[in-house]
Amino acid sequence: QTRNRIARITTSGAVDSWDPNANNSVHAIVATGSEVYVGGAFTQIGGASRHYLAKVGVTSHAADAAWNPNPNHAVHALVLAGTDLYAGGLFTSIGAQPRNRIAKLSTTGTGAADPAWHPDAEGGGAFALALHGTTLYAGGSFTNIGGIPFGRLARIQKSNKEIDPTWNPNANNTVLAIAVSGSDVYVGGDFTQVGGQARNRIAKLSASGAGAA
Repeated sequence: QTRNRIARITTSGAVDSWDPNANNSVHAIVATGSEVYVGGAFTQIGGASRHYLAKVGVTSHAADAAWNPNPNHAVHALVLAGTDLYAGGLFTSIGAQPRNRIAKLSTTGTGAADPAWHPDAEGGGAFALALHGTTLYAGGSFTNIGGIPFGRLARIQKSNKEIDPTWNPNANNTVLAIAVSGSDVYVGGDFTQVGGQARNRIAKLSASGAGAA
């Protein structure tokens, strides 16, 4: 089937009729029972003008008429937590607020950015997010977050945006993927050193202390 950059595939491997038809790359998808949040480099999806981020129906594949955070650059990572959607990317404004590369958005209404939650990543983008309990892990090419020097990996409290100053594995190049399992944090990317050890592009880090490999 012809599908432009986004498709839904059944567990039997068939492509179904759902077709939001994005006009450019899709980098991140998170789904609920009735909605799909999509981030990428597109400017049109679900039959509507949507810059880089959209909420699309799972039955209609149409973009939500009201929800439009309108980031000013590409979205690369999405994590959903109840009525909050965490987004990472290359943007410097989103949800009608200045936000450097990471933001918390409401899943209701227009998708407004949380007025108090602003970790403020600088020096590069945020390309990977993972939520574990009350902690949001962020990875990318940023070198500073919350006013603290960090080497492309950081740990943020999801409730108050407080940055953990101790956990700093200090990857020497871009982080593109994060997964958390218990006390282990798995990361992938372009790095050759992370967590104080030589690691070629994939590593397991401790979720405690400084984040040793």
